[in-house]
Amino acid sequence: NIPSTRIQIMGCVALCALSDENPRNDTLITNNSGIPVILSAMALHTNEANVQKSACVVLRKISSRNGDNRDVIRQEKGITQIVIAMHQHQRSADVLEEACAALNNLSINNDVNKNEILNA
Repeated sequence: NIPSTRIQIMGCVALCALSDENPRNDTLITNNSGIPVILSAMALHTNEANVQKSACVVLRKISSRNGDNRDVIRQEKGITQIVIAMHQHQRSADVLEEACAALNNLSINNDVNKNEILNA
């Protein structure tokens, strides 16, 4: 049996590969409920730094080129989940680096997201 945390990490790695392969896949990930699944993995595995890091990488990637994805991530409470990961893993440079990069991308040309990040 593969541990659940390992499955979550493998899922995030697969989504990253899809995002890297073709920018249009970012929209496909979103349109097929990928964002709630990613955020659910974060919520279910708050103590697992590798899950948090992997999820932040995916969120960073799918928000880097797609303004609509930035909105969906916010609407699904992704900014809050990223900030929770940062609090939970204050000593993990990997989590903090990817979380900050994701928040940076979420703020691009998006004043609503900027305000939510500032108030998180």
